[in-house]
Amino acid sequence: MLCNDAHPGPAGTDGALLTAAAAAGIDVVALRAALPRTHQVPFDSVRREMRTWHATRDGEIEIAKGAPEALLPRLAGTAAASAVVERWAAQAWRVLAVTAGPPGAPVLLGLPALADPVRPEAREAVRAARAAGIRTIMITGDHPGTATAVARATGVLADDDPPPDSTDALRSFYARTDPGGKLDIVADWQRAGHVVAMTGDGVNDAPALRAADVGVAMGRRGTEVTKEAADLVLTDDSLATVVAAVAEGRRVFDNIRRFARLRALRRPGRDPCDAHGSRLCPPTAAAPRADPLGQSRHPWPAWRGDRRRTSRAQCAEKGTPPTSGGHAHPAGGTGSARAGNHGGGKLPGTCPVGRHAGPPVADHAVRHAALAQLGIAVTTRSDRCAVWRMSPAGNPFLYTAVGLSAAGLLAATYLPGLRDLLGTTPLSANWASRWLLARCPRC
Repeated sequence: MLCNDAHPGPAGTDGALLTAAAAAGIDVVALRAALPRTHQVPFDSVRREMRTWHATRDGEIEIAKGAPEALLPRLAGTAAASAVVERWAAQAWRVLAVTAGPPGAPVLLGLPALADPVRPEAREAVRAARAAGIRTIMITGDHPGTATAVARATGVLADDDPPPDSTDALRSFYARTDPGGKLDIVADWQRAGHVVAMTGDGVNDAPALRAADVGVAMGRRGTEVTKEAADLVLTDDSLATVVAAVAEGRRVFDNIRRFARLRALRRPGRDPCDAHGSRLCPPTAAAPRADPLGQSRHPWPAWRGDRRRTSRAQCAEKGTPPTSGGHAHPAGGTGSARAGNHGGGKLPGTCPVGRHAGPPVADHAVRHAALAQLGIAVTTRSDRCAVWRMSPAGNPFLYTAVGLSAAGLLAATYLPGLRDLLGTTPLSANWASRWLLARCPRC
């Protein structure tokens, strides 16, 4: 209670000690008044200990509190205490050593053990991050045994990962790390070509947060210095929130990329018909050059394409490498094929063989263009999964928009009142079969 600057109530190591003292009936304020502090050496992350000196009736007393491996080697006959430390650390307890006595003659008073339980959502968050191609690294100043137990409990440590005392600079967790070591760890992973996001809450974390590609500060228990050095501040201090933010960011990025690709794939197929449809075919009210919808022939499916919901599978999809552009994706080849099929299919279908009489071919060109673009809107929904394997529940807005657009196209073609208003000609089954035979001599 004397080698302590906290007050009962706050979280942390010192606050937990004072809370335990209050629960045991110790009057901390009276004890500090009876044994006033004469001078002190504050806690240092390199020495990993704190020392205070107090005036008593029999002289001065020196009290030290810190890491067991920093205090026990200075004492004699501490083999049993060291074994207790190793056993408790393996059980994920945070163990301290406390010594007291005349200056220069300390005696081990005891080994306080503190529990810092893992949050229930931590393991699931680490598992989701690993599935998404994100490796979670734990950096702590605790005992290596405690760090190992926590790393295994959260799933940070895998069976094939190197131990914490390995010489390998890139490992899953680091124990007994000082502020300078955190900065070096971030630099090592960056030099290896990785994008590093660093989380922290203390003043000692500020340099590493600033050096990381993305610095994430804890909003509840984080210091103001940490929040200023970070790029993002979490309001709930939960790792699960970071994973959820990654999933949301990937959803937004994928939606932007799909929308841009949808717009790009529409142009190669629409421009040839817009440019040559009026030359090859007689004009009608629905001809491309007189298309009442103009530049937005099917805007609704394009708008609804960005309403994809964030799901567990969304985060599981691997992110885009930072060195590649937004459109650097294997879908580029299939996108070219879609555009070619779109444009190439419209031009041959614009003017069928002359001996087959039928509806105005410009109407057929518009119908072909609308259906092809609706098909592109559906097929560009995913780059990694076939259309028939995707559930409509993942983006019900898109399928609703496509269905309503197709229904509108059918209404404009076959509904008597609307057909007369637009001047369209319905496509009969007899004409469609003859047109198909003309297009396919082998049929």
